[in-house]
Amino acid sequence: MEWDGATGGVIRCNSCSELRLDTPVEFDGQGSAPCPDQLFLASVSGCLLTTFLHFARRLGADVRSVNIHSGAELSMGEEGYRIRRVSSRILFEAAPEAAELAERCARLSREYCHITRSLEASFPVNVEIEARARP
Repeated sequence: MEWDGATGGVIRCNSCSELRLDTPVEFDGQGSAPCPDQLFLASVSGCLLTTFLHFARRLGADVRSVNIHSGAELSMGEEGYRIRRVSSRILFEAAPEAAELAERCARLSREYCHITRSLEASFPVNVEIEARARP
């Protein structure tokens, strides 16, 4: 992470392209890129997604689409802002004959996502699963 000289920064990884972050406008930033909170929730969603995809490939689930929506409940106390809860929803579409196997993949991703499992030591993490059959 390197400061961009303004209100954000650039993340550089050895094996990926640069990723920018910025401070939201309501906190005197430019809001030109995701803020750390959004990147945090993207990491939660990303871990659930890649874990789901791992199990889908491994088990041969015919999945048509996967969307993960994550949000956080924040509170303001004497110590400042604090995350109180994270909630995610795994929404997937699968062929009718593969729906049960795809749902198993979603349950496994909820069980094996190392990020959500690690966060549970600090605050509640809720992961819901919603399935849609699509021919």
